[in-house]
Amino acid sequence: MNILVTGATGFIGGRLAEALVKEGHQVRGLARQTSDTSLLKTLDIEIINGDIRDAAAMKKAVGDCQCVYHLAAKTTKDRLSKKQYYAHNVEGTKNVAQAALNAGVNRLVYASTIGVYGTVRNSSIDENAEPNPDSYYRETKLGGEKEVCRLHRDSGLSLVVARLGSVYGPGSCNWLDVCRKILEGNFRIIGAGENPDHMVYVDDLVEGLRRCGDVKGVEGRTYIITGPEPAKLRQVLEIIADELGADTALDSLPVTPFRVYQRLCGLVYRSFGIQLPRCHYYDLFLMSHIFTTTKAQEELGYFPNVSLRDGFRRLLGWYREKGYLPSVEEVQG
Repeated sequence: MNILVTGATGFIGGRLAEALVKEGHQVRGLARQTSDTSLLKTLDIEIINGDIRDAAAMKKAVGDCQCVYHLAAKTTKDRLSKKQYYAHNVEGTKNVAQAALNAGVNRLVYASTIGVYGTVRNSSIDENAEPNPDSYYRETKLGGEKEVCRLHRDSGLSLVVARLGSVYGPGSCNWLDVCRKILEGNFRIIGAGENPDHMVYVDDLVEGLRRCGDVKGVEGRTYIITGPEPAKLRQVLEIIADELGADTALDSLPVTPFRVYQRLCGLVYRSFGIQLPRCHYYDLFLMSHIFTTTKAQEELGYFPNVSLRDGFRRLLGWYREKGYLPSVEEVQG
């Protein structure tokens, strides 16, 4: 097939584009003029310069494609105004979906986030749980979902929504600072670290996205795509320390001040729609994230299989290969 991947210069989009090329598809990557396209050029991917906020550019990018994976978005790291998030994640998504509808694509896969459920949950979450976004990013990703679902409902757009879990793996530096601090011996957990987190290795996530694009008869449905099982945060950090050859005994900070601030952030957002600084910076330490992929297993045949230890071993190997991490000996002396 001819396939368009928006966000192809990003971590997930790049890995997805690479996997699609290996399957023999003709892949087109949408990239802004300022994006690093070096990886795409090594993969023989057609690069289309453009921005999802430009409807004309999207019409050109989607032309003669049978499938579109829409991953381009502004994320929490971008720290934009609500208006800017809306322009990219809602209006931009609307442009992508409308272009896909007009071109008659066989499937649009919209990459959303498990963040649409918000932060305060104590039980396992499935696709039927009520979304409760509590930040500009999360609210606008849900807004994007509403736009693509409206076009599916009203105009027959062939669509699957994938709510993606927190992803890790080679190519991502999200855990680099944590790894460095563990090596240096100055990393401290907020609280006891007994809260479960539910992450997904990038190759498993890519497989889930591919199945969202390939499986027939699932148009209009939403799927949670995350890892095999949740793990307590302390367990994750001890795996990292063990793989690094560092001390696995990690000190703790008192949890109360951080929890109070997070609850204040939620209250201010729900009451006034104002996002306080670093509102979700400590989510990893404070929240319990447990999701179920039962629906994706039963309907897509999605079975993630990379364990946390294997996944972090590969990630740490990549950090070392890139020279991002010193050895234990260098740190100690």
